[in-house]
Amino acid sequence: MRIKESRVGITNLHNLFHLSVTPVLYTYYTKDDIGTIPIYCPYDYDYPRHEFLLACQIRLINFIAMWLFAGIGTLLVIFIPAGIFPLDEEERLKNKEIDFYYVWTGHKRI
Repeated sequence: MRIKESRVGITNLHNLFHLSVTPVLYTYYTKDDIGTIPIYCPYDYDYPRHEFLLACQIRLINFIAMWLFAGIGTLLVIFIPAGIFPLDEEERLKNKEIDFYYVWTGHKRI
C-alpha cells in the first residue's frame, strides 16, 4: 500500500512542478515576442499596424489565462489531497475524518 501512496505524492509533486515552472519559462522566453510593445497594450502606443494591437491583446489574454490556470491548479494540487474539497456531502457526513488518499484517488485503503 505504501507504493500507491508514494506514487500519489510523487504525482502531486510532478504536477506542482509543471504548474509552476511552465508559466515561468513560457513568460521568460516570450516576453519580447512582439518587440518593444508593452505587455499591457496601451491604446496610445504607436503601433506599426492595427494587427499588432490585436496580437498584443491576444497575448495579454493568453498570459492572464495561463497564470490563472497555474494558480488555480497549484491550489487544487495542494488542497485536494489535504481533504479541503471532499467528494460529496454524503461522504463528508459518513466519514467525519476524511481519508486524504481516498479524496485524491477515489480508492479506499485496505
